[in-house]
Amino acid sequence: VMSPGGFSSEAQSYAGGLARAYDSAGRHGHFGLRQFAEWEAPGFAAGLPAEFASTLRELLAAGRSRKRWDVAVCHSPPDVWHADGAFGWGRTQPCPPPRARFSVGRIMFETDRLPASWVPRINRMDEVWVPSGFAVDQFVSSGVDPSKIFVVPEAVDTEFFDPGRHAGASEDRAEFRFLSVFKWERRKGWDVLLRAYFEEFSGDDPVSLSIKTQAFHTAGADFEAKVRDFAEAMGAAARRAPA
Repeated sequence: VMSPGGFSSEAQSYAGGLARAYDSAGRHGHFGLRQFAEWEAPGFAAGLPAEFASTLRELLAAGRSRKRWDVAVCHSPPDVWHADGAFGWGRTQPCPPPRARFSVGRIMFETDRLPASWVPRINRMDEVWVPSGFAVDQFVSSGVDPSKIFVVPEAVDTEFFDPGRHAGASEDRAEFRFLSVFKWERRKGWDVLLRAYFEEFSGDDPVSLSIKTQAFHTAGADFEAKVRDFAEAMGAAARRAPA
């Protein structure tokens, strides 16, 4: 919840909506959060809108004080679920928590199949929530029990992501701008992105590529240097140099 990444972003949107729903139903304090699967990143948390960050802190406090959960949703990759969860999470902060009455896994994966080691971990849950029909086929073909799978679309905070609050891009701008957002890891295909961009466009083309990224379990965050090194390694195949 308080760390960068897609799971965190989606969890925050769900959390904000659920907190409002519980409050509207007169059940304030019956819904809580726990930081799980990644440690809190202070710099990321400090960048959240103050009011929303306060709400998340309150929900995290409620989660820490809760001794028994009626429904627990584990919102992360399955390798960290259960008491034997990877990276020590099963010992320090197991999800689902002990004595949870009903356990749900929220998961997606960007390929046509799941890692084999994930399947039995998923099947130990009461339900698994996936974002799309593609994921249903992917999970079933990988061996997940079809009766456990439910499609729950991804959440979007429409108050925060409101295009009406921002000025639109100028229609007569001279430059076409590309934006890509991802963690800097090979699985996200940054090398494919950069190669396609540098091969397709020359320095005379009115285009730009902006990348919003952060390091992921890797040393070093000088991404401009990484981009320059990649372009130099392409040699003559790169039709333009990094700006």
